[in-house]
Amino acid sequence: MKTLVVFLEGTDWSFVQPLVARGLLPTIQTLVSRGVSADMISLPPFAAPMLLASAVTGQRAWRHGVIAGPVRATTPPRTAALWDIAGQAGLRSIVVGGQDWIPDHAFDGVLVPEAFFQSGGAEVAVHPRALSEELAPLRVDLSSLAPGAIRLLCPRLEPEIALHDPLALQLAVAVCHLYSVHNVASSLLETETWQLGIVHHSFFASILSSFGSLPHSSTPRAVQTRYEGVTENACRLLDLLLRELLTAAGADTRIFIASTRGRAVLSPGAGMDYPLQPAGAGLFAAAGPGMRQGLRLGSIHLLDLAPTVLRSLDLPGARDQDGRPLVEIFDPPVTLTPVESWGGRAAELAPLPLSDASACFRLGLDLIEATRFEEARLPLQRAHRLRPENPIFAFWLACCQARLGQLDAAWKTADVLRDHLSPERLDVAARLALLAEQAGQPGRVLEFLPFPVEPGKLPPIAVGCLAKALMAANRWADAFALLRDHLPLRPTNDIWLGLARCYLHLHRYQDAEKAARHAIADNPGLAFAHIHLAHALVGQNRQEEARDALREAHRLAPHFAEVRTVVHELDPTLVGELSWSPSALPPPAVPAFSGDDAAELEDVSADSVDVSSGSTVVVIARVPHRRPESFVFRPPRLHEAPRLGSLAPALAHPSDWHSRVWETSGPAARFVGCARWRPAPGDLSTVHLFRHAGTAGPRGSVRPGIVAPRAQRDPRHRRAPNRGDNPRSGGMGTRIAPPFPADQGVDRRGLDRRSAASAGAPVPLRFRGGVRVEIGLDRSSPGGRRLGFRPAMGRGEKIISARSISKN
Repeated sequence: MKTLVVFLEGTDWSFVQPLVARGLLPTIQTLVSRGVSADMISLPPFAAPMLLASAVTGQRAWRHGVIAGPVRATTPPRTAALWDIAGQAGLRSIVVGGQDWIPDHAFDGVLVPEAFFQSGGAEVAVHPRALSEELAPLRVDLSSLAPGAIRLLCPRLEPEIALHDPLALQLAVAVCHLYSVHNVASSLLETETWQLGIVHHSFFASILSSFGSLPHSSTPRAVQTRYEGVTENACRLLDLLLRELLTAAGADTRIFIASTRGRAVLSPGAGMDYPLQPAGAGLFAAAGPGMRQGLRLGSIHLLDLAPTVLRSLDLPGARDQDGRPLVEIFDPPVTLTPVESWGGRAAELAPLPLSDASACFRLGLDLIEATRFEEARLPLQRAHRLRPENPIFAFWLACCQARLGQLDAAWKTADVLRDHLSPERLDVAARLALLAEQAGQPGRVLEFLPFPVEPGKLPPIAVGCLAKALMAANRWADAFALLRDHLPLRPTNDIWLGLARCYLHLHRYQDAEKAARHAIADNPGLAFAHIHLAHALVGQNRQEEARDALREAHRLAPHFAEVRTVVHELDPTLVGELSWSPSALPPPAVPAFSGDDAAELEDVSADSVDVSSGSTVVVIARVPHRRPESFVFRPPRLHEAPRLGSLAPALAHPSDWHSRVWETSGPAARFVGCARWRPAPGDLSTVHLFRHAGTAGPRGSVRPGIVAPRAQRDPRHRRAPNRGDNPRSGGMGTRIAPPFPADQGVDRRGLDRRSAASAGAPVPLRFRGGVRVEIGLDRSSPGGRRLGFRPAMGRGEKIISARSISKN
């Protein structure tokens, strides 16, 4: 099946949809009615070469290595693009415009670089070179441009003025480029043999850059009149040429229309406003044989385009691609088993441009968006050192440091922002508040953002940040009032979802359902809206409908661990019926224990934590005996994230940490505490299970103990578990399985102190390896100074317990 991808840069549904409703764009209207449409979420910092490379590779910039700024990229991606994959499968490709490189390897097809259409591009060769002379006459320059083409866009532009108006010259250059690309692409699609076609039009983005700001009070009225309707007419011209392009491709072709970025990020410096200003989604539409008709998806990701085009070519995606194939747009929705990789250096981090601060910033921001905070720190530090006065560079570096738990360094970096802080600069206050949210310090958000605040004064993301801080402070009424007052001005999805959370907290399940459905109506592809809807339906005992909402959330985000957590919470039987991506799977499961098998911490305080010299972290804890039903030890739920973040800041950050929470069991369950651990670098130990033993003394007293039988302390002795060691049977030995390797690096002093343990003295547990552990206790909850602790670990992990300690 032939597949044609047409990039219409700068278009988005907020501009196109009203024109479609008026019947001014018949080609796009036909594609929408006979196919699939969606918003396309872009990637910050919204540089055109980075976005195009991500669109054709399905991978982020840190993988494909194209981190050029507003100018065209001159080097190809380091990873396989769509035309490279098609060539490996024996399919011919036609690529026209967009990129600016000639392949230095075997390329099966025709590739016309962007420079071929630029001024002075007569000597630029295409691939194969034999077509250069044949395609050259199809280019349109200013001398051959028909005057009617300009009058079609600006009917009120007089020819005498057009000769001297620089805006008219910019318009003519853009029209020449449009017709040149169109002529070459149409000719090649008609005359060449091909299975994959890619055509890139930057025309509309150029029009918006030159004329998008004209409808402004500061623009002279004569200029506004002269160029009135130019953007609308430019879109109509694109629609007309698109129809001719589809005719050249043939009726048996699957068509993909895509825009990697919308109007909101086309103005100079717009990428710097992220995330205070909405990114502005691009446009996506697809139609053709074997595709569903009249389907609206809501939002898809830019990275989903390449795997979906491969699926249209009956080729599988790759596991190292960051996007997913949109199999739901095909009829039938057949899923192909992905390959490991289509080639290239996808697993390697792109090289750091040491002398270019902007390029370092773009690479660092891409890594942050990929949640690779450790790798993002170096390029962001480099950008900050090269331009230390830049508040945007400082903000993102501080966010990265906060996500890594380096809170002191983050606030020191943020001093650059504080220099710009004033009552009139709410944008600076909003960035500091977002930094506090990233640092897991919701209380500091209230220091920077005013409350109450006049509706419309804060950016939408800052409104959501302030609402979350109010919720974390248990000021639900204030959070509700804030969201309610901002809703009429900015009825965004964030506002609706925040209201849904408030309604759920107040057990107003019908109102929560309405708020969630408002968000879904605006964006059916928002997985978290379906999650809130499921919570609201469960509250109304509408289990079957809630089950459907959970299935839809899974379909939209099978790779989100939060979605899997909520599905497990609301409908545990559904988890096993659904297929999850590896990123959504929980960490290695903690082996099942009874309550007697869990060591428990008592009265953990700063005094009981001793970070001594060397690389040894010492944790002292009492190990009393508890009933089996005392505590439940489980993964955290989605709605518990704010509470976890307030108890232990690092717990709010996913990265490579494993987290668990404790709650009391029984009908009146109460949240007690939380803990998180991550692997120690370089540690190759096997699984270790610590269990306590104790014998009951007089009524109400306990004799705890942590004991390692000699046979198990010696790694040469490996015996089967002795059930007689169970404390219920009165045995004093404690099973530690499997045995410690001789080079484990665990100090076993204190693990064999029967006298001290039996007397109830603190038992020190020492671990080496640079482990970072955080534990948070809910002091307001009964039993909050007492919690079950299961130090069980998977391969390559060390798990200990402490209270916010870090040994670096």
